[in-house]
Amino acid sequence: MSDKSKGIIKDIIVFAAVSVFVIALDQITKAAVYKNIQYGSSVVLIPGLLEISHVHNTGAAWGFMSSHTGILSAVTAVTCIFLAFLFFQGRKVLFKVSMAMVITGAVGNLIDRVFRGFVIDFIRVWIFKYEFPNFNVADSSITIGCVLLVISVLASGKSDDSVFRGDSLIVRLMSKGRKKEHPEDAENDG
Repeated sequence: MSDKSKGIIKDIIVFAAVSVFVIALDQITKAAVYKNIQYGSSVVLIPGLLEISHVHNTGAAWGFMSSHTGILSAVTAVTCIFLAFLFFQGRKVLFKVSMAMVITGAVGNLIDRVFRGFVIDFIRVWIFKYEFPNFNVADSSITIGCVLLVISVLASGKSDDSVFRGDSLIVRLMSKGRKKEHPEDAENDG
């Protein structure tokens, strides 16, 4: 088995592990809330800080695009496909885990939109008297994935330490663009 094949298998294992964990936890917690807490009701866990509150969201974050669930679902699906492409172009484990978290969080909410017509949000938090909009495990996965993505990119620092594989389509496209913008670099490369 070639090194490239081993790398693809490793990528699939990382993606599958993150996906199974996030989607299972997301769907199990949403089902528990749907079954056990009446819509619009809350269970106080830590007064003034944390509640489990059963609400439905037909839109994206903060109810954005709430009357366009079909369009939002299509955009989410296309975005997930693009992010999966980036995942397989990556070479850093932290980058891959972060991308998998973002993708599977989006898929967790997409499952709700497709099968229920809305997303179940249930985590309600206050910090310094600011009430955050309700969210769920999938939203948390997206947020944590984005933070890890920023850390991964910042940690890579130099262009020779890219989060992408050297032979990836992304790197080839970026280097072609760089050569067009800075032809003097292309002359020095040759």
